[in-house]
Formats: sequence, C-alpha cells, structure tokens
Amino acid sequence: MEGITVSHMDDDPWNRKRHDKPPGLDEIFKDLFGDGKSSSKKTKPLPLGPIILGLSLLFIASGFFIVGPAEQGVVTRFGRVHRIAEPGPNWAFPIAEQRTIIDIQKIGSYNYNAEMLTSDESYADVDVTVFYRVKNPVDFLFNAVDPVDAMGQATASSLRQVVGNTTLDSILTDGRAEARDQIQQQIESVVDYYKLGIEVTDTKLQNANFPAPVKPAFDDVIQAREDYDRFIMDAEAYRNTVVPKAEGEKMRILNEANAKYEQVVNQAHGQVAPFLSVLPEYKRYPDIIRNEMFISTMRDVYKRSNKVFMSNEGSLNLLPLGEFLSLSGKQAYEK
Repeated sequence: MEGITVSHMDDDPWNRKRHDKPPGLDEIFKDLFGDGKSSSKKTKPLPLGPIILGLSLLFIASGFFIVGPAEQGVVTRFGRVHRIAEPGPNWAFPIAEQRTIIDIQKIGSYNYNAEMLTSDESYADVDVTVFYRVKNPVDFLFNAVDPVDAMGQATASSLRQVVGNTTLDSILTDGRAEARDQIQQQIESVVDYYKLGIEVTDTKLQNANFPAPVKPAFDDVIQAREDYDRFIMDAEAYRNTVVPKAEGEKMRILNEANAKYEQVVNQAHGQVAPFLSVLPEYKRYPDIIRNEMFISTMRDVYKRSNKVFMSNEGSLNLLPLGEFLSLSGKQAYEK
C-alpha cells in the first residue's frame, strides 16, 4: 500500500531479542575499587578505609540532638518508649531509635464557645478559655491520638453541665467565679482519669452574652436590677440619717419626762410633808388645827393683796390683811 512503510521485523520492540544484560556485582565492585591488577589504562580504585570511617562518623553524628532547658525528649526504640532525654546534649541510635522533643513549659490555650440553656431556662452565649501545658510527655504522645482535642471535648461537656445547673443571673454576676472553678475541676478530673499528660493551669470564663434578638429585653432587665439596687441604697442612706435623729429625739423626750416626773413627785412629797407633820395634833385638836390651817392658808393668799383693814377696837393703826388675820387667829386660839 502506498504511503505506508512496513518496518522490519527486527525493529519491533515486542519481538526484538534482548542482547544487553545488566552488569553483575563483580563488575560494579571492579569499576569502583579495581580488580587488583595494575594497569596504566584503568582508573585508580577509591580507598575503602576512609570511606567507611566517614560513613561511621556521619552515622554517629546523626544520632546527636540537643534538648532545651524547658524541654524533654522522648526516645523510642522500635516504637517502644525507651527513655526520657533530659535537657542538654543527648544521643539516640540512628534508625533504631527515634526522638520527639516536647516543650513542657509552654502554655497553650483552648477556646470553646457555645450557646446553651441555663437552669432557669434562659438562653446564653458562653465562652470559656482553658490554659494548659504538657505535664507528662509520654502520656501526651501515646495515651491519646489527639490529647488537646480530648481536653476540648472535656471542656465542652464540663461547660454545658455547669451552666445547665446555674442560673443566668449567677453566670452574669457573682456566680461566675464559682462556675469557673467547677468547670476547671471537672476538666482536670477527666484529664487525669484518661492520663492525657496535660496539666490545666487556668480557666477563664468570659462574659456571657445574650442572643441578639433578645438582647434589648435583657438590657431592660439589667437596667431594672441596677435601679432596684440604687433605690435600696438610697433608702438605706435615708434610713441611716433619719433613724439616729429619731432615736436621739426619743431619748431627749424620755429624759425630760423622767425629770418632770421626779420634780412633780418631789413637789408632792414636799407639799404632803407639812400635813403629815400636823396630823397627830389634828387628831387631838381637830377644830383648832383646822382653824389654824385655814388662817395660814388665807394669810398666804392675802399677803399678796393691797387692801388695808382696821382692828375692832377702833385703833387707827392700819394693818395689812395678812397681819390682821394673823392677829385675829392668835386671839381666837387663846380664847
């Protein structure tokens, strides 16, 4: 057929016979190190000793590693934990041993945020941050596939349990510190139970926020609570001002009343004393004592009078009413 060239049977790659064979190991070593026969045309063989020594040094040097002051190295031999490498220079057998260096002083953080219901059926957006460090490198590497993720699951579970048993008002105000302590205790118990090799250094319970649709209503509640507290403080301040004054006024009135009581009683005793002193004589001579008392009383009354009386004898001597009554009483007593 024109335009088509038929290749020769020997050029077919499927039917062509392989005449070239790969070189053997003897030929490779001969090319590298020579066959031991001197020949000016052949290349000079490489020295075997220095090569072996260099490879040995490289092999040994590859096993050295440095552990920092805040680090620990975990050396495993064929997958099994062999030892803990302390800070400083260390050496691990290459190929057979592997090392993993972990910073045990570095503080890491894990943040978890979720919306959840509180015990009073309120809806809140709560955010918690857990700070941790590696305490046991062996447990951290081999007891869990992802220790940090396991700690995060413990954080989520602890947060939901604590918030679900706490009121929203407590989470927002004075109960946050207690809730934070409970969350950290539960996280630590889970981490220690599963031996994750992690130490929880601190837990921060951030401010709980309200969902956006209900935030205005919660703002009104908070404002009302603040007004309530302010009114109570104002009332207590007014009470602390008024009550002491009222107590002082009460004590003043009581003291004045007691003093007046003592005064009236003493005056009554003083007025009764003269009558008690003449009572024995009155019992013996009632008419005379009665007249004397009458005259004495009238004398006291008319001493303050400006009127003048004359005696019965027609004397021109003018006597004040008091003296006149006194003289008349004396004469009546003598009779």
